[in-house]
Amino acid sequence: MKTKRPKDYEVKKQELENIQRQNNEGEIDLFYADGSGFSLIPYIPYAWQEFGKTIELPSFRSKTLNLFGIWDAKTDLNLYSIEGSLTSEVVIRYIDDFSNKITKKTVIVIDNAPIHKSNLFKERIKHWKEKGLEIFHLPSYSPHLNLIEHLWRFMKYEWIEFSVYYSWDNLVKYIEKIVNNFGILYTINFV
Repeated sequence: MKTKRPKDYEVKKQELENIQRQNNEGEIDLFYADGSGFSLIPYIPYAWQEFGKTIELPSFRSKTLNLFGIWDAKTDLNLYSIEGSLTSEVVIRYIDDFSNKITKKTVIVIDNAPIHKSNLFKERIKHWKEKGLEIFHLPSYSPHLNLIEHLWRFMKYEWIEFSVYYSWDNLVKYIEKIVNNFGILYTINFV
């Protein structure tokens, strides 16, 4: 595993395990947060095809639908979308909205993307903490510790069908279908 500071990684990993234990014991609520973009450029890692036949998918330059998710790694998925860039200002607005919904001490696990470490973002952390919401930054080079990464992988590589990539409207409608049916038709089981 690549890491710049192995000791820092181990310390942060232990802290995260403690936070997860507190969540399992009902002391806190734990959520994982991150953003991901979706466009008409397909995310197809591979496909089986008959010998001599070629599977072709359209690939269009398009705008990007950026999603920012805050997920408890079970069924409570809070998704925010924007047809534009995910900036610190946008993420702060989404976390502000989420912070109005919490009912007990809550921790959000988030990576070290520049928008999550900007001065603007850092200045907001005190406000969230006063509301009972804490931000836990993961160690560098550890996306595997942020469980919401699994959601993005399932959405891009397993749940989206080929036909979705034929138009922007298809893509947006399909993302809405996944969001509206998450936990029913679309599930992730970590067991």
